[in-house]
Order: sequence, then C-alpha cells, then structure tokens
Amino acid sequence: MLRDFSESSRQKLLGLVSEVENEKLCDFTDWVGDRWLDFEQFIGQLNIKKYINNVNDYHKKVIDKNNATQSSINKIFNDVAKVDNTYYNVFTNIDFLN
Repeated sequence: MLRDFSESSRQKLLGLVSEVENEKLCDFTDWVGDRWLDFEQFIGQLNIKKYINNVNDYHKKVIDKNNATQSSINKIFNDVAKVDNTYYNVFTNIDFLN
C-alpha cells in the first residue's frame, strides 16, 4: 500500500472534501447518509478492496462518513510533514556520524 502525502494527493483530497460539502443538502440528510455509510461499512460493502478501480469514490465516501473538513486534511498532511522533517534530521545526523 502506498501512502501518498504529496501536494497533488492533498489537493485531490481537498477537492473531494469540496465535492462532498457541495452535495450536502442539509444536516439531516448528511446524518442519514452517514448512517447508510455506517451500514455499508458494517456489512463489508465500504471496503477499499471493493473500490480498487475507483479509489476516489471510496475516499469520497469515507470523507463524507467521517465529516472530514479541509482543515482536518491539511492538519494530517502538515503533521506528516513535521514527522518527516524530524526523522530526516535524525537520519542525516546518523549518516553524518558514521
């Protein structure tokens, strides 16, 4: 499995968040839709293996189900970048010492 935290991946996810937000009619219909996605997950239909040919549809459903926001996506990517920079410095120092 590839974990892609590139800027292009961030922009794709932010675009999916915008699509989900634009499709929302009201809080009640969002809640009903989330319960349907909970049910799909419970019976095994909301599974990445079922969306192998269209991962964006899977991501869009998960974003909707979890009510992800652009700020939550940005926080995840920023946190990953911080960890990446921290370990880059650690490994650079180890390589330098050897």
